[in-house]
Amino acid sequence: MKRLILILLTSILIFSGCANTKSVSVDNTKGIININDVDNLKIVTLPSPPKEKTITKKEDIKKVINLINSIKKEHIKQNDYKGWVILIKTDGKEKHSICFSGGRVEIDNLWYIINNNDIDKIKNLYNKLNYKEEKYL
Repeated sequence: MKRLILILLTSILIFSGCANTKSVSVDNTKGIININDVDNLKIVTLPSPPKEKTITKKEDIKKVINLINSIKKEHIKQNDYKGWVILIKTDGKEKHSICFSGGRVEIDNLWYIINNNDIDKIKNLYNKLNYKEEKYL
């Protein structure tokens, strides 16, 4: 009897834990990030060696997030595609990971098809941002 109760309690804890999802500030169907939840962000670019800029000014953070949010995205099923050309990581109320590569973007583990020109727009903005470029570790 004790075993049965233990198994039932364990099952309940496992299933209730799986049902408990964290609320994030991303519109999961459109890949939209809430600017108010971002305190700073890091942009990393390839090719090798990877370089990074840490963006701290709210005005510049808005430029980056607005550009990401303005990109037309078509949601696709989970993809096993590995690698990236541009990686953006945000810090703040919510942490987000955004990886651009070959006509695709992954935002918080959700995949979207985008126009290849959009990656160029991100690269151009990266080059215009007046922050020290450092080696990515």
